[in-house]
Amino acid sequence: MARDILTRLVINFVIMIPALSILVYVLPYSATEFNYAMVLILVSIPFIKFLTPSPYKGAVYPLSAIIFLLLVLVTLLTNFTTVFSGTYAQFISLPLHISTFVSAIVALSMILVAEGILSDRIYRTVALLMLSLGGLLDQLAIVTNMVANGTSYFVAYEFINGEEVYSLYTLVVYGYQLVLPLANLKIPIGTFLLGTFVVSIIGILTALYIRGTKDSPETLNRFGYPVFMGSIVGAAAFLIIREVTKYGIQLSVVSISIVVTLFLVGYTSRRTRRLLKD
Repeated sequence: MARDILTRLVINFVIMIPALSILVYVLPYSATEFNYAMVLILVSIPFIKFLTPSPYKGAVYPLSAIIFLLLVLVTLLTNFTTVFSGTYAQFISLPLHISTFVSAIVALSMILVAEGILSDRIYRTVALLMLSLGGLLDQLAIVTNMVANGTSYFVAYEFINGEEVYSLYTLVVYGYQLVLPLANLKIPIGTFLLGTFVVSIIGILTALYIRGTKDSPETLNRFGYPVFMGSIVGAAAFLIIREVTKYGIQLSVVSISIVVTLFLVGYTSRRTRRLLKD
């Protein structure tokens, strides 16, 4: 049982490597603008849920959401009414500053990453990877712009988000996006990040194969063929992504590669079962 849990956590960690890599890169630049207490409290929620007995796991997030909404209500009442006042009210209310909003957004991405690592379902892990990348790629664009232009975090934050709003506007009005923030930036970890997606794809293949049987240790001993197929798929995806990088559509190709990988898993699983019978 403990070995199965450890195997699951390791594979989930491999799948979430792209998101983890972005986190490791952006945090040294953006963490100076965080509300540390808020981030630590929010990020602790997935681990509290993981350690909570099974009958009560489902109540962790609803209870956390209720507490957070109550804090928001107290904050609004403290700052805009005379219902709450005094030192105690100020102590339990949230600071009305953009850093609070940024902290909540980054903490949400970190929660999604933690949930992906702790998840017991492969499809949920992949979905959480995609969801976490939404906020993390935004942070990557902000930090890249910040470093390239020597600006502060919040100046880069306003610039990148302004470009994203304009991009959505052109998509709705003209049917295509005129501005793509990440496509116009030279990302220092771009090549490394593409490599992590290849590793993630291999991790997805590994997870789908192992979780397709009940005996994980026995499956690991028979894992040569799926690893071989996963390496081929991953290498092909990496080469294609490198070629399309100059067109600014590498992230779209990564998403397509992951979807194609999921379809190929069905074939590799059937092929593996036939080889094992021979």
